[in-house]
Amino acid sequence: MAKIDFFLKASIERRASDLHFSSGEPPRLRIDGELEIIDENSIDNEVISEMLFELISEDEKEKLLSQRNLDKSISVPGIGNFRLNILFTRKGISAVLRTIPVKIPTLEDLGLPPVIIDLCNLDKGLVLITGPTGSGKSTTLAAMVNQINTQNKSHILTIEDPVEFIHTSKKSLVNQREIGGSCKSFADALKNALREDPDVILIGEMRDLETIALALTAAETGHLVFGTLHTRGAGSSVDRIIDSFPANQQAMIRTMLAESLKAVVSQTLLKKASGSGRVAAYEIMVVNTAISNLIREGKTFQIPSAIQVGRKSGMITMDQSMVELVGRQEVKPEEVTPLMENPNLIDSVIRNMAKGSKPPAKPLPKVAQAQFPSTPIPSSGVSEPKPTAPSIPVETLQKIVVAPPKITTVPPKIPMAPKVPSAPKPNVAEVSFPKSMPPLTISKVSLQDSFKSLMEDDSNDDLLSDMEIITDENKKTG
Repeated sequence: MAKIDFFLKASIERRASDLHFSSGEPPRLRIDGELEIIDENSIDNEVISEMLFELISEDEKEKLLSQRNLDKSISVPGIGNFRLNILFTRKGISAVLRTIPVKIPTLEDLGLPPVIIDLCNLDKGLVLITGPTGSGKSTTLAAMVNQINTQNKSHILTIEDPVEFIHTSKKSLVNQREIGGSCKSFADALKNALREDPDVILIGEMRDLETIALALTAAETGHLVFGTLHTRGAGSSVDRIIDSFPANQQAMIRTMLAESLKAVVSQTLLKKASGSGRVAAYEIMVVNTAISNLIREGKTFQIPSAIQVGRKSGMITMDQSMVELVGRQEVKPEEVTPLMENPNLIDSVIRNMAKGSKPPAKPLPKVAQAQFPSTPIPSSGVSEPKPTAPSIPVETLQKIVVAPPKITTVPPKIPMAPKVPSAPKPNVAEVSFPKSMPPLTISKVSLQDSFKSLMEDDSNDDLLSDMEIITDENKKTG
């Protein structure tokens, strides 16, 4: 077993992203974004050289000694895959080995938003994956290529330096080219790519003007192009591409980019609140008519506002993504605050989290939930108001509700009949029949004679009408 295998196994077991060797220094692992010493003993230049030379060929050794730098991918049987970079410092030889997962992750494994799947189904255009070094750009690209390879019947051509994730052809045909091995440079590979009938072209890094220009040309000529940039945010990515060209060509490049650019996905990795592992925060810009016009007119400073408006299309700013991660308690506020353009956005989330930790307020008594009309109860057609809280028993409500006043029918005041000599004045009290008086003993004959006398005199019409009213009211009241 090679001497370096001990450190490579430790890197895999501890889920480190990188393994560092430096002459005169102890070896270190980058775990969850931070470097940790795994062996207190320092390693000198000769020991590091001996371990590294076991991983490269004689030709690569000559190239390293002549160029003082080497970048390649290696596969160590029984351990895993790594991207190796060897360099020389003033102390001697040093190296960084980045761990590459053997299994290519899916979009679901990475927790990428659904809009990323839509980008994989595009027919043509340019899609940029941006972010600082070590932000997971290569992993995201590998997942997107794997999605196309699984779902579509296409020819996928990748140009990488070096090749990291190894793709096996599924529904698609996948050809991977490595800079320095199968091609001289990104520009050289892109020039020939247009003659190789690709449907999808992946550019590992858009480093220089020639590579960027060829990528735009490929996107304009009907190919789906994925590329990476070391920029943060959609607006700065657009400016980076345009500023790469001479001033007299920038107006034309703005027009080309406005037509060919389809999306920019910017990402960064944050330490989880649990202290183990990292989670990605994203800024996603999907180019629509409004954003295309902003690019064409050189108003890239307005792009963040356009992204905020486009939430329904799957767009999101980096600040919004970080706020959501804090709201879900996946990361701590102090982790994202230094990275946010507007740290004040996190204050409301912190206040809401603090409120959520308090016990809930006591509910109001159920009695107060019953609402009753404040207007007086009418004198007719009275019906008890229905309480709004159906859970309160009727007996309880009957105790609460004040009973409406007792309605009594008061007979109207009977006007005095005019004095008529021919007819005696009737005794009104004898006709009202109050309940408290004993029943009158009036003969049927005398009562009929009295009514007959009243009927014969027209001046007593008002009195008869009043008599009828009193009779009707007495029937109602009993």
